[in-house]
Formats: sequence, C-alpha cells, structure tokens
Amino acid sequence: MEIVKTPMHGIAPILTRKRLYSIVLLMSFVFLSPGHALVSLSGGSPGEISIQRDLYVLEDPTKTVSIQEVTSPKFLNRFVLNEGGRTSYGYSNAAFWIKFSIAKDRHTPGKWYLKHSYPHLDTIEFYAPKKDGTYTLTKTGDSFLFSDRPVPNRLFVFPVFPEEAGSTYYLRLSSQGAINFTLSLVEEHSFRQQNHNSQFVAGLYLGALLIMVAYNLFFFGFVREQLYLYYGIHVLFIALHQIIWFGFGFEYLWPNHPGLNNILDMFVGSGLFFFLGVFAMNFLQTKQNTPRIHSLLMVTTSLVGICAMLSLVLERKYLLGLGNNMNSIQILVLFVAAITCLFKNLRQAYIFLVAWSIALLGGLSLALYKSGLLPEIDVFFYSIQVGILLNVLLISLGLADRINHMKNALARSREKIHQQNLVLMDKNDAISCTNETLAAVNQAFETQNQDLTKTCISLEMSEKRFRDLADLLPQTVFELDIDGNIIYSNRHGFEITGYSPEDYKNGINIFSLFRVKDCLRMKAAMASILASNAIGQGEYLLKQKNGDMVSVSLYASVILSKDAPVGFRGVLVDLSERKKAEERMIQTEKMMSLGGLAAGMAHEINNPLAGIIQSVQVVQNRLTKDLPVNLTLAEALGTSMSVITDFMEKRGVLKQLENIRNAGKNAAQIIENMLSFARKSDSVKREHSLEQILDNTLALAQNDYDLKKEYDFKHIEIIREYSPDVPRILCEGSKIQQVVFNILKNASYAMSSQKTKDCKPRLVLRLLKEEEMVLIEISDNGPGMDEKTRKKIFEPFFTTKSSDKGTGLGLSVSYFIIVDDHGGELKVDSAPGKGATFSIKLPIFR
Repeated sequence: MEIVKTPMHGIAPILTRKRLYSIVLLMSFVFLSPGHALVSLSGGSPGEISIQRDLYVLEDPTKTVSIQEVTSPKFLNRFVLNEGGRTSYGYSNAAFWIKFSIAKDRHTPGKWYLKHSYPHLDTIEFYAPKKDGTYTLTKTGDSFLFSDRPVPNRLFVFPVFPEEAGSTYYLRLSSQGAINFTLSLVEEHSFRQQNHNSQFVAGLYLGALLIMVAYNLFFFGFVREQLYLYYGIHVLFIALHQIIWFGFGFEYLWPNHPGLNNILDMFVGSGLFFFLGVFAMNFLQTKQNTPRIHSLLMVTTSLVGICAMLSLVLERKYLLGLGNNMNSIQILVLFVAAITCLFKNLRQAYIFLVAWSIALLGGLSLALYKSGLLPEIDVFFYSIQVGILLNVLLISLGLADRINHMKNALARSREKIHQQNLVLMDKNDAISCTNETLAAVNQAFETQNQDLTKTCISLEMSEKRFRDLADLLPQTVFELDIDGNIIYSNRHGFEITGYSPEDYKNGINIFSLFRVKDCLRMKAAMASILASNAIGQGEYLLKQKNGDMVSVSLYASVILSKDAPVGFRGVLVDLSERKKAEERMIQTEKMMSLGGLAAGMAHEINNPLAGIIQSVQVVQNRLTKDLPVNLTLAEALGTSMSVITDFMEKRGVLKQLENIRNAGKNAAQIIENMLSFARKSDSVKREHSLEQILDNTLALAQNDYDLKKEYDFKHIEIIREYSPDVPRILCEGSKIQQVVFNILKNASYAMSSQKTKDCKPRLVLRLLKEEEMVLIEISDNGPGMDEKTRKKIFEPFFTTKSSDKGTGLGLSVSYFIIVDDHGGELKVDSAPGKGATFSIKLPIFR
C-alpha cells in the first residue's frame, strides 16, 4: 500500500491531470497492498513529511527481541499500525520497535533526514537497509556521547537515502522516562531552516526567562526583599529545566556525560517545586493566614527537597513515580493555600491563582500528552512553555504590584503622620502649659508601674514555680470546672491518660476517662464534696487513650470564688505498682508459708519412706539373689532358689515389689523437690551464657522420655530470638536450666492437650537486655489459662495435669530459684485461647 504524503509546510500545488492519474494509481495500491504503508518523498515541494500514521509499532516487554527476529516472517503480523498518529506510550519499562517503508522514487530531489522530535530517550537504534539485505545500525540517545550522533543536533536525526528507497527501516526505543516519538522525513534545506528557526525561538524564550531571573535578583539586591530572591532562584530552575527539556543542555553543556540528563531532569524538576513552595509560603504569608495548611506545605516542600537531593544519588527509575507524585501533591497544597487566602481577600492570592492556573493548565496538558491521553497535536507539546512564560510574567508583575502597594501604604502612613504632626503642633502650646503637671503624674505613674511590674514578675515566677513543682510530682495534679471539664493538668496527667496537651486544649471531660459505673460513683462523690466542702477520696479504674485500664485513687476538693463553687482541684494517684506489689507480697507470703509446711512434711515423711524402700530392697535380695544363706535355707526346706524365683515371678510378687520400690523412689524425688522448694540455696554462682543455657535445655528437652510419651518434641517449631548485646551473668547454671526445662515441659504438655490439627505447636524463646536486668521470655501457642489459674500457677502442689502426670512442684520450685536464690522475677501472662508467656528477669551483677 503506497500513501502519498504532502509536505507539512506550504500550500499544495493545484492538481494537474497527470498528477490526478498518479493519485488514482496510488489509491489502487491502497486496496491491493497487504497492509504495509509506503511513504513517498515526492508529490509536493520539498519540506517536512509526517509519517506518524504510516508507522507500525511492536512492544517488546522483555527487551530481548533482535533485529533478526523482528524482520523475520514470524514477527510480520505482530506489528500494529499506529492508528491516529499516536506519539506517546507513557512511562514503560518495555522496548518499542517502529518500522516504516519509503516508496521507490528516483526523481526525489535533495538529501533527506529522519527526524525524531522528542530529545529525551535513553537509547534509540536506527536500522537502515543495505543492498545485500542486511542493516546498518546507528545507535544513539542520552546514554551515549553527543559526538556519536550521526547528525549533531539536539533532536535525534538520521540521514536516509531516497535512491535506496523501497525497503523497510526500523527504530528501537527504550528509556526510563516517557516513550514519546514524533517521526517525520525532512528535506535537508527545510531541516536546516527549521533548526535555525527553532533555535531562534528557543533562544528568545530562554532569554526571556533569564531576563526575568536577572530582574528579580536585581530587585532583591535593591530592596532586600527575600521574595525576589526565592522567586529569582525558582525562575532560574525553570530556565534550567527548559534548557534540559529542549535538549540544549546535552548539546552544549554536557555532551561528554551521557545519562546526566536523567539526573539533572529529576534534580532541577524537584528543585523548582521546592523553591516554589518557599516562595509561596512567603508570598501568600501562609503562616499568618493559614497556619494548618502552612504546616502541611512545610512538610510537602521538605519532601520535594529530599526528592531533589536523592535524585543525585539514586537512579531515575526509583524516584520517577515518587517525584511526580510529590510535585503533584505540592501543586495541590499550594492551590488549597491560595484559595484559602483568596477567601480572606488577600490581594496577592488573586495574582497567584491566575498565574499558576495558566501554568498548571499547560503542565496538565503536557502530562496528559505524555501519558497518551491527549491527541498528538503540537500545541499540547509546547503548552507548558507558553504557560510558564505567562506565569513568570504575571508573578513578577504581582511582585512589582506588591512593592507599589507597600509604597502606597507607606505614603498614606506618612501623610497620616504628617496630618497628626500638624494637629500635635497646634496642641503643643496647650501641652506645654500642663507639662509640669504631667511630669509629676508621670513620675507617680512610673513608681506605680515599677511596683506593678515587680508584682507581675513575682506572680509569674510564683506560677512558674507552681507548674514546675507540679510537673515534678509523681502524681497527677488537675483542676476541673464545675461541669467536670479538665482545665489544667501537670505532666504526669498526660502520661497516665495517654492524651497530649493538644487533646487537653481541645477539651476533655473527666467523666469520659472512667467506666459508666465509676462515673456514677464519682458524680455522687462530687455532689457530696460540694455539699460538705470537704476533701473526697475514692478508687476508680481510669481508661487510657489506647483503651487500657489503670487503677487510680482520686482526691478532690472544691474551688471557691467569692464563696461560690467554680470547680474542683485534686490529685490522681496511680495504684498500678501498689497493686502489683500487693499481689507479689501475697504470693511471697503464700510461698513462704507453704515452703515451711513443705519442709516439715518432707522431714516427717522421709524417715518412714526410707525404711519402706530399704525393706523392699532386702526382700528382693532374699527372694532373687543366690546368696549362701538363701541357698542353704532353701535346701534345708527341700526346695531351691530357682523354684522360689519362678513361683514369685508367676504369682507377680516380684513385679509388685518392683512397683513398690519405684513408687518409693518417686515419693523420695517428691520429697527432694519439696526440700529444694523450702530451703535457701547455698550454691556458688558462676558466669554463664544464657544463650548456651537455653540451647542446652532445648537439646535436653528433645531427648526427654516423658516428653516423648505425649508428643514428638521435634514436631514443635522452635523460634530463637536472641539479642546480641546480652552479657554473661552470675548464676547457678544448673538451676536456671531446671527452671527453663520445667517451663518447656509444661508448655509442651499444654500444646499436646490442644487437639486442633490446624494449630502447629510453636515455642518462641527470646533473650534480651533491659537496663540492669536480662529478660528471658518463653512463649507458646497453647490453649492458655484463665485469670484464676494464672494466679495459682506458682503455688506448690497446684497442677492442671492428672495425678499420674505431675506433682505441682515444678513451677513453685522454679519460682523460688529465680526470686529467692537469684533475686530476680518470674511471672506469666496468659489468656484463654492466646497461649502463655513466661518472663524470667535476672539481675546483671557487675
């Protein structure tokens, strides 16, 4: 299919009959061609011929397709016609292949170029056909030296040879930025004329921007108004961005530094938005007019500045999305601030909105154009340049208007002062007459003022002293109005409730901090305080901001003003530590009492138990051992030891004796545990690594027979979370190992009793340092325990196991090993269905 293209510039000549026949012939090729468009270089005066609608495009997401593959029949039908002359495929990580063909025409005058009008591509490869069927590769782009370009130009330009036309040309495009392409064929003379014109127009445009930079910096040096400095730097960044955008930076400034375009494009783009934010905050006076938006604008401006700095060290692909999003958010916040100032009738807000609406419209058009959402029309490609120039002019005029407005205001102030001076001069004679009187009054006033100043300073110091002292107190000091609204709280009040001073300023009622039933009691107590003018006290549960409950004691009295109650003043005492201390004291007293009982019982039971075990051993020796006495007596009675032994075995007597002996040993072990529970340790403490103790105990647990009777310990998932900064500590290693082993054994039993198949047993061992203590945490995902069970877990003989599987002494002995022998802490946190976590704290002895 052959398509005759007319030049983009000039008026087409009037059709002659001969040319009409040529068009008819060409139209016939449209219907006979197999879908491959040919571009003709004839048919009009020399100029520029757009080939956008005659291109075929292939997207290569893998970036691995070669020229041999795309020219093979396999890829013939994979190319898609660039319908509508599309020029942008937005931001993409893929490579794009473009092909087109030039019709054979031996009468084409002059030299021709293929021009790619978008100067920002990392890599562009041009494959020109040769007579032997191969292709000549020309590779260029921002990733290559400028001197490597076949035609030294800011755009990508490749020479084509009409005399070799009739073959297909290929382009391969890839870039970290937007994939844009506007391809045309340009005759040499027209290309040079266009290049000259574009250079001239761009020079005027960039010159205008640099003039505005000099204009604003000149005014900064003249009037010392920082606004001119901020805006001058902002316009300078705009000029640099446009130099990069037009491709002049790579052509003239850094032709030997490939890839610098991508770095500077991100840096300069974010930099101009950073200085725009700084300028807007001062120009619109956002700190005074819109404090909240000013804070948000400070954050967005800082983030844009960070993006600018990061663009110098990170690749563009990591920051492209973040930078564009932050710039968009910056623009949105600026417009919200300007609109807010507009509602406050701020004069400069009108100018700011109009100027940046024009620039934003141009930028939005370009963004949509680059994303492929707007038609490929040149006006959209250059819309941002027009918008930027108008914006710079309007803002600069706005700054000048601001100076004029300030001068007019100053002139009006001077005129007003002049008029006031005239009035004062008229009254000067009258004032002079009373000058002595005023002097005397003034002296008296000065004396009173000094006294008042001293009083105010004293009051301020007294108030500051009160607040400082109140903040030092470990209790909450507060004041309420008559309705219960908190009007003052010291620092401890913020800590215990979890609310910030800002929350208190916004208003918090004290009744919202307690449960409903506590509020009823509190209201009744306040009514009683008002009636009796006495100090009231009560214990309540305070609800913190995060939902936790804290036990507190509240003391309050009435605040009177002119004998009328105006509020309440009180103190709030945190009872959490006291409650914990009471619980520990009760537990310790219980353990001490039970320890004494256990010691007494152990001594009383140990003597008869030893006799039983010894007697059973003697009976076993006399019935089974081939002792001389046994043999002699059996022979005297007419029997033998083998007969007696066989009889005992068949009657089960020997088994019963062994059972009695084993039961005695178990009882002896229980007695030993009770004695260990009751007595103080006198063992020597040595330095040990807790990490090694935990690992050795895990290895021991995996080989324990009793554990394996209930489960396979190797099926339990073990997670170790050891902090590297945990020091070695002084302890009795074997006893710490015994404590850890007891906890592991109880955890394994609890998880084995959980029959849910979906719940895989898991143990988590944590080891970390907390100030002057070392913390060991052992957590399981078993069934957990209720509050009643948790409080009894360390009591001797308390167990949730059956009588044949536990004595209830393991954890009680562990408690005394940690608390009494090592001066540490042992506690458990658990809830039904949420597993259990045992916490062991051991002091670090230096």
